[in-house]
Amino acid sequence: MCRLEHLANVHAALEGWHFKTKRDNYSLGSVTAEAILPSPTLITLASNAHIHTVEDIVTVINPPWIMA
Repeated sequence: MCRLEHLANVHAALEGWHFKTKRDNYSLGSVTAEAILPSPTLITLASNAHIHTVEDIVTVINPPWIMA
């Protein structure tokens, strides 16, 4: 699998996760999928193969991601 294909797959999986999380856990509230996983955070997570732990997320994501 080429790098661009892998990046697209990771991006799609994270995007699916944020919509599923919104639907499953926050469907009655005003929290949006974008609030759960903002686009800049999604892109950073999808494009950074060096992230393996929550600590890595905390170090890499700026501004901090509330779900980490």
